[in-house]
Amino acid sequence: MSPAAATPGQGENIRVNPGAGEPREPADDASPDEIEADIARTRRELGETVEALSDKLDPKAQADEQISRLTHRAREQVDHARESARSTLSHARHTAADPHSPVPALLAAVAGATVFAAVGLLITRRR
Repeated sequence: MSPAAATPGQGENIRVNPGAGEPREPADDASPDEIEADIARTRRELGETVEALSDKLDPKAQADEQISRLTHRAREQVDHARESARSTLSHARHTAADPHSPVPALLAAVAGATVFAAVGLLITRRR
């Protein structure tokens, strides 16, 4: 018997089923113990397959998995947005602190124009 034909921990008369890939079946001259071992293996594999299919077809499990994925994605996006905001704020602070930057003067001009426009609107509406 070749080592490739035997499955570790199982009977020696187990051979690979040609053309079927992984599945194995006992040889024609297999002992009852080897046949019982093959049946036990088949039952275990079938149980694993049924459990996997059950998980895939369970709507609650699918919904939980989708919620988990969306929650993870949302957390990543929040983290990215937070980091982007920190970076932008840091850049704005450095720009505003630069004495040669025109940004503070522009901000003051925009703020002054906004106040002037608001006061103008209030005066015209009271008349």
